[in-house]
Amino acid sequence: VFILIHVVALVYYIKGILSPKMFKVAVALVVSGGLAVCFAMIAVLVAMVASSPTMGWSGRSLSLLDPTYASKYIPIIASVSEHQPPTWPSYFMDINVLAFLVPAGIIACFSPLSDASSFVILYIVTSVYFSGVMVRLMLVLAPAACILSGIALSQAFDVFTRSIKLQLPSLSVDSPVDVSIYSLIVIRFDIAFF
Repeated sequence: VFILIHVVALVYYIKGILSPKMFKVAVALVVSGGLAVCFAMIAVLVAMVASSPTMGWSGRSLSLLDPTYASKYIPIIASVSEHQPPTWPSYFMDINVLAFLVPAGIIACFSPLSDASSFVILYIVTSVYFSGVMVRLMLVLAPAACILSGIALSQAFDVFTRSIKLQLPSLSVDSPVDVSIYSLIVIRFDIAFF
């Protein structure tokens, strides 16, 4: 962002110096030169990937896409304990109570299906897949599990506090309830998407 701000400032500076006709010529020259450099870099990258026997993928990356790859072709990677698939108890030991709240969060995401909830559902599905391939990728599952558990708890608190919300107009201003305690009762825990 820092570099982008400076590029924009440079463009405004050059636009102020040059005439509109010369500025259009300069923009066309810079854009065509930039596209030529990008296409050259892409061509070099494609040539390097095509010359590789694994098409540019490392053994660890290929074992993520195909869990049997490392055991077949690179047994040294397959022999490391952190590259083994996790057992069920490791899920419950690592993410603890979140393992029980994630399914409720998935169900809650389907009720108002939006772009944000679709993203969270795809995030949990891919993170569960990758955590099922290697034990050390349980770190990828933890943030997704936290997000979905937060959504589940938010929906549960919304349901449990609905009766309090309906009774709010009936409480008078002269009520002996302390304002700080009263505000704590009606706090609603929502997760804001984007």
